[in-house]
Amino acid sequence: MGSGFEEQLLSEYDSTTLTHHILESESSKVYSRVFFLSPNLIAKQFLCGEEIGMLDVLQLATLLGVRAPSIKRTIETAENVYVVMGKHHYKELLSQHHVPLVFTHQDLAPRNMIVDERCQLWLLDWDYSGWYPVYFEYASMQNFDVPSNWRWIDRFRWKLFSWITVGLFPKEHRALEQAKMRFTRYPLGRKNEVLQDGAPARAVHLRKPGM
Repeated sequence: MGSGFEEQLLSEYDSTTLTHHILESESSKVYSRVFFLSPNLIAKQFLCGEEIGMLDVLQLATLLGVRAPSIKRTIETAENVYVVMGKHHYKELLSQHHVPLVFTHQDLAPRNMIVDERCQLWLLDWDYSGWYPVYFEYASMQNFDVPSNWRWIDRFRWKLFSWITVGLFPKEHRALEQAKMRFTRYPLGRKNEVLQDGAPARAVHLRKPGM
């Protein structure tokens, strides 16, 4: 642990002193840029600018209700950024994060719903179905191309139908939309990193092994 470091003084240490405590603390044997600052705090070292993606991911995870480490302080030096965050123990995290999964259709758009002459509802196209957090169904019902001839009353009726059938999860929906927007912002980059060589950018079924 950090020599002479006191958790209760974390916000009072100047950047130089805190950086010294971090570098003097024990580092991970697996990942040398992770430092065990105290029993309840760890610090991660990043190159300047490298930490932005991680901080964005933690923010999205928090919006989705995922138990993620809390950021306690960030220190920037000439070359590196150190992010001090709360330390989670695996067994504690497992019990806190346990959320039951439910079987969802994942594509409940009007085009996949048919009402027969007996007023029985039939659901089509189960290709995306699977076990997901309960709010995924609501998010998927807001993620389709709305017909151009829909009026405001049609949109309202669909919102009401979504709420009655699967519940209301606007916060989780916004977070998933934000994640989707950032992931699909650069389709060529996604294609090069995730998809097999020569695959079209939208061919998500042609991923590289392990992706």
